[in-house]
Amino acid sequence: FWKEGGIHFNIGDGNDKKPIVCPKMTLNKKCPICNEVEKLYKTRTPEDIKIAKKIRAKSRFWMWIIDLKEKDRGPQIWGCGPMAFQDILNYFNDDDYEDISDAKVGRNIIVEKTGQMLDTEYSVRPRPKSTTLEQELGKNWKKIVEKASPLDDHSELTPKSANTILSLLEAGIEVDEEEEDMPRKGKSKKDLKKSKKKHDVDEDEE
Repeated sequence: FWKEGGIHFNIGDGNDKKPIVCPKMTLNKKCPICNEVEKLYKTRTPEDIKIAKKIRAKSRFWMWIIDLKEKDRGPQIWGCGPMAFQDILNYFNDDDYEDISDAKVGRNIIVEKTGQMLDTEYSVRPRPKSTTLEQELGKNWKKIVEKASPLDDHSELTPKSANTILSLLEAGIEVDEEEEDMPRKGKSKKDLKKSKKKHDVDEDEE
């Protein structure tokens, strides 16, 4: 019921800085950002290591959910880190809760979120009482659930091409100023473009 992969944060300029699906962790393909992270670590300088930690790929587990506070939106794709995912799996394997995904005796899962971006944390727990999907979603619950198509079919979970990712990487790396000991916002566009030939990937190689 899940798709495993990875995402990069803090890539791009201030107006277009969105998480980027990692080709290496998601599809085992070449990733310019992972290449850059490796180079930054090799310099062994504190500032480069700090940047590498900010942009290295983080594990993600995507799954379909229905937010009961937004039922009208139907199934939505939600991603979480390894700890929250393991909590969910533990409840699936706990005999005390039977099958929490069952349409008749399943349970709602309460997810509480704190923090943002890299500092995001989730706490997960099932509701004590079981409910049916019909109780939660109404008589048309089957049609609603059927809208959740295979996760592999969704473009938002498919990595961009290596050259597209490289262009975003060249736009800049954002590092929080308050966490830096010196006036540095990550590698400049000029610094990154110097190594473009090393990072560039022929689309045919993918």
